[in-house]
Order: sequence, then structure tokens, then C-alpha cells
Amino acid sequence: MKKIIYLFIALTFILNLSYGKEIVLSDSYNEITIDPDKIEKIISLAPNITEIIYALHGENKLIGRTNYCDYPKEVINIISVGEIMNPSIEMIIGMKPDIVIASNYVSYNTYRLLVEQGIKVFVYNDIKNIEDIYDLIEKVGKIINKDEKAIEVISELKGKIEEIKTREKKDINVYYMLSYGKQGDYTAGGDTFLSEIIDLSGAINVSSDVKGWKYSLELLLQNNPDIILTSNKHIKLENLKVENGYKNLDAIKKGNLYYVDENLIVRPGPRIWLGIDHIRNIIDTF
Repeated sequence: MKKIIYLFIALTFILNLSYGKEIVLSDSYNEITIDPDKIEKIISLAPNITEIIYALHGENKLIGRTNYCDYPKEVINIISVGEIMNPSIEMIIGMKPDIVIASNYVSYNTYRLLVEQGIKVFVYNDIKNIEDIYDLIEKVGKIINKDEKAIEVISELKGKIEEIKTREKKDINVYYMLSYGKQGDYTAGGDTFLSEIIDLSGAINVSSDVKGWKYSLELLLQNNPDIILTSNKHIKLENLKVENGYKNLDAIKKGNLYYVDENLIVRPGPRIWLGIDHIRNIIDTF
């Protein structure tokens, strides 16, 4: 009987060595099974993913990035595989990564082509709130075998956001302008993580009454924000002052157009609290 028990224990040990600690993760498209112990070569197809990998101290496994992955500055030493939407599939295949991790903006066609080549791909492109950012950090931590560090980073991020939330809320209406005029009116609707960033800063998002990113000049005039925020360097106050409709907005008349660092606002990652804090500092001047 003892021999059978010993044999069972030995067999279990051998099986654990063979299969490691495989885990199953759900992403935006599918479920993937990975063994974090065997993930040594990673390609990131999104700036926020790259930032998360560095925040988790997993940069020694990073072998590829996109042209837009520019933080921290040391990442410039990592080989770029091209654009986010259309990276070089040939380069990625040739680099033989253990996994490719992607977030917002990666195309389904890119995902499909890589999967067809037998490459494991994890895509998380449906980030709608801060909780999704925490979830993404946690999952990247699992993939790169940095679970404990991920918990630490999430805890620190939550603490910094909670600290900002303790500041008094302001009765200030904010509109985030992604584009306007002939390019169409696009903003952060109520179901976007950018809307939650505005809320967490203590201001009121005037476009929270819509879903998604599409808005209209009529609604903008109706809601008449106190402040307009933008990260689009092509949007200029002097142009809005002479643009039909937009020139009638109180924010434009008073010159309340403020630029925010796009990298702190639209990258759902560990630096998102800096974007919230930046907006808070703007509204604190009112």
C-alpha cells in the first residue's frame, strides 16, 4: 500500500514538472492557456502594456515593442516591430516570442495572422473603467510571472487615486475634445474610462449622457462646459474662437481650453493616476 502511495506522489511530482503551473486567461477574443514559468520572450503591441511590464519589473523578458512605446525612456533600446495597428508580422514571427500582449487599437487581422502562425496572443482591448485597468495589470502579472508585484502596483495605484478623490468635488463642467468640425465631434462618453477619469478628478463630464465616443455640436452647445480639455495638438483656441457654433461656447469665450498629456490620459496603465491628478490641478484653478 505504501509503495502505491509513494508511486502516486512521485507521479504527481513528475506531472507537475511536466505541466508547470498552467493557467487559463480570458482576453477580448478567446481563452488562452499559458505556463508563466515558460514565458521568457514577450512582444508588446501597446504602449500601456509596455509600461505595465516595466512597472512589474518584467522588462528583461521584453524583446519587442511598437513605435509608440516610448516610456520609460529605456524602452528605446528594445527592437520595434512597427505600428500598433499594423506591426510587421514577419518580424514578430522571426523573433519567436513566447507570447504577444496587446491592448487598445490592435487590429483583429493582426491577432488572426499571429494566431494562425501558432503564436500565443493575449489581447485586452475593451477597457471601459479603472477596474479594467486593475484587471489588466493583474493579468499581465500572471502572464509574466509577477503576480505579487502586480498586487503591489495595483495597491499603490488605488492609494494614489483614493488620495485624489479625498479632495473636494467641484461643480465644474468639463468636455474632453478629441476632435471637432469637419473631423466630427468626438469625446469621452459616459461608458468610457476617460469619463471616469474626469469624474475621479472631481469634475463633471458633460458628455456622460452618451455612450461611446461620438458627440454633436448641438449637444455641446446645450451642455455648454466651463472647461474644454484636449490632448489633440491640432486643436487651437484661436481657431475655435472663429469656428461657427464653437465660438459661442462659454469655455471658448473665456479661453478655458487646456491641453493634457495624451500619454497620461489615453494609456490605461500604472501612470493613469497622473492624468487624473493633472486634470484635478487644472480644475483647482477655478
